[in-house]
Amino acid sequence: PAGSRALQALIEGSAAGSDAKSQLLSKLTGSWCDIALQGAGSFFLEKAYAWCDETQKELIVPELASRGSLLMLGCPWGPLLAKTLGLEAYAGRCVGYLFVYNRIHQLI
Repeated sequence: PAGSRALQALIEGSAAGSDAKSQLLSKLTGSWCDIALQGAGSFFLEKAYAWCDETQKELIVPELASRGSLLMLGCPWGPLLAKTLGLEAYAGRCVGYLFVYNRIHQLI
């Protein structure tokens, strides 16, 4: 948990540049579901997702969607996290996922 908070501070802060943040997120590919299943990790995931660009989002979401049932059943915050990241829209219609996600968040 403490490591997730440090990573969250790195993503939210101005100490590291965009390139360092992008490299960090790229190195976490393959670990997003494990991160999401931890309480502090899910907060970091939300912050990282909000910060990253569309290309990085397209790497995170399929990984989480492929193990979505584990996320939904594995922790109490799973359904809320899935909704926040738009996993249902992705699972239902992979093509155009970012359009749906962005449209939903424009309405909120």
